Amino acid sequence: MLSIYLKLMPIFILLSLFSAGCSLAPDYVRPHLVLPQAWLEPAPDGLEVQWWKRFQDDALNALIEEALKNNRDILQAAQRIDFARAQLGLARSDLFPAPGAAGNAGRSRGSLLANPPAQPGHETNSSHAADLSAAWEIDLWGKLRNLNKAAAAKLLAAESTHEAIWLSVAGQTAKGYFLLRAFDLQESIASDTLETREESLRIYSARYKQGTIDELDLLRVKAEVEAARSAMFTLRVGRDAAESALAALIGRPPQAIMTVGTINRGLALGNMITAPIFPSGLPSALLERRPDIRVSEEALKATNYNIGAARAAFFPSLSLTGLLGSASVELDDLFTGEARTWQFGGALYLPLNFWRIQSNLRGSEAQQRESIIFYQKTVENAFREIRNALSEEQQYAKVVGSLGTMSADLRKAVKLVKTRYDNGYSTYLEVLDAERSLFTAEMELVSARTNLLNGIVNVCLALGGGWKE
Repeated sequence: MLSIYLKLMPIFILLSLFSAGCSLAPDYVRPHLVLPQAWLEPAPDGLEVQWWKRFQDDALNALIEEALKNNRDILQAAQRIDFARAQLGLARSDLFPAPGAAGNAGRSRGSLLANPPAQPGHETNSSHAADLSAAWEIDLWGKLRNLNKAAAAKLLAAESTHEAIWLSVAGQTAKGYFLLRAFDLQESIASDTLETREESLRIYSARYKQGTIDELDLLRVKAEVEAARSAMFTLRVGRDAAESALAALIGRPPQAIMTVGTINRGLALGNMITAPIFPSGLPSALLERRPDIRVSEEALKATNYNIGAARAAFFPSLSLTGLLGSASVELDDLFTGEARTWQFGGALYLPLNFWRIQSNLRGSEAQQRESIIFYQKTVENAFREIRNALSEEQQYAKVVGSLGTMSADLRKAVKLVKTRYDNGYSTYLEVLDAERSLFTAEMELVSARTNLLNGIVNVCLALGGGWKE
């Protein structure tokens, strides 16, 4: 038997060398999509990783750095990378012989009545053995190599997922900070309005006592005071909610989440940079740097390799085993030359359950088709997001300009109508209408500034990072 194995060994080696380049996986071709080359030229130089520093707010920079370090979703994604890396290690180990070592020792005694021993006095037996073994499945049809490549693609997908979450958390932190600063500014406007209306109430209360105004005007002033006070309290609810949400997002402990005022403030919302900062030229190739697109493409590649592994299951598999060791009755004789043992063997397995293999292959092909559709959907969604983000940035900049002009005009109108009222040319109802319009316009201006800042963030997220100037 040994002579047969020795004669077959060169054949096994030649088969393994011949199969080194054999793979039944279909050639990967990126799904075709009609992509625009660019909206306009010239194109920018590249992407900026720390895009949030464009707002030049040290408090914002510190919050995002804290979030990227402590956010739970990012930490979970990092563990998924470690898991994918471990799975790749397992897949690679299958390409090489699997060594093993074993040792055993034992004593036994048979029944003298049930099985009388041939030699009296030897009813108790001892056995000792130690051996090294190895088993190797020769990858004739590329099954193991395709599984290895699929695991590598999944690792790249896990890394890209981590990057996508990293980018998303940075964007959520920036938006959460802008929302908090918006509530701060709106609360300040409501507080100033309340203070102004309380002063008006004191003035009109004195006039009412003097009989220069009737009770109806006084009641209207009191109602406006309470409206301003109610708005201020409501805004404080939103401010506290925004602050606690931001504290949780950046990974603060529960004690810090429950503590009011733990989020440091930097620039006022009106002082943040909101001018357009992105050039018009946006090459489509840079959208490939979006991590979600890379995730979908690596997942597609993994399904491609799985098809190769599924196809390989139709063909015979060849495995080699070997063992080198020693065995003896006495422990002292275990490592002597006479106790040496060895064994070499090969096994050829021919699958016959083709209906099961065919079902597995069909399943792998269906997963590949689904991954193609998902990739196409991801790319289409990327272009939708970038188009919407650019529109938001451009249009909200115009909205901020219009509301800024409107607020300035209404401030002049309030002064004018108050002068006319004091001189008897306007009713107090006109004063109230002008003050309400100004209050509403100032609140809308804060919301528009916030939307503009969020629009800039959305452009950064849609492109996978900010533009280098």
